[in-house]
Amino acid sequence: MDALNIVEIEEKIKQDLSQIRNPADLLALQKWARKAKKQKVVQPTVTSFKQMYYHWESSIRSSGSGKFIGRKTNKVDYTSFVFLGIEIKLPTSETRYVFNEVDFTSHRIWVDRTIKYGGTEYFPKQPLDEYFGINLEKMFFDYLKLKEFYVVKKNEKAYFLCNNDRNAVKAMMGRRLTQFDTCNNPVIKLSKEQAEYLYFLENRDWNYFYPSNDNKSDSLPF
Repeated sequence: MDALNIVEIEEKIKQDLSQIRNPADLLALQKWARKAKKQKVVQPTVTSFKQMYYHWESSIRSSGSGKFIGRKTNKVDYTSFVFLGIEIKLPTSETRYVFNEVDFTSHRIWVDRTIKYGGTEYFPKQPLDEYFGINLEKMFFDYLKLKEFYVVKKNEKAYFLCNNDRNAVKAMMGRRLTQFDTCNNPVIKLSKEQAEYLYFLENRDWNYFYPSNDNKSDSLPF
């Protein structure tokens, strides 16, 4: 089954709860929900928009003594879209981007226990590549070129979208990628069809990162 967004997962949980008759069924549903929430929705279209708007206060301390000298307000306010698992910020607008209930389902985003809810994620009910008069597919392609993304082929079934060689090697070797690794350099696992969709990007494989030594003798001085 394809990965589901959080709204679809919650709807399925509600439907399945009405049919549960014993503890074993409930345990199976809980196990499924935990796994489903970890899966990232990766499709060659816009899978969601994120609208973040929150603020918080932090202390200001002297750079010399370290004494408390005041407080400052930190603000986050942006709208982004997710296309093939990559999040891209939309241009700053004088008016807030509006998402109607006819075309989207929504879910509030939890930031942390201090800020609580810091925004909303909107999921289109129908696939779309253009919205607000913006060609989102083209914006996605331009972003990949700007950030120098490339496709990594592990084997005939496993591909990755990366822009960092260290992360690419870790992904190919099956090593766990931490939040530190992917914070500024995301790694998206792709199917063969999704990799082919990105035909305009450079392709790299094992030979790129670990070149063959077959021609080593050619470099000998005699």
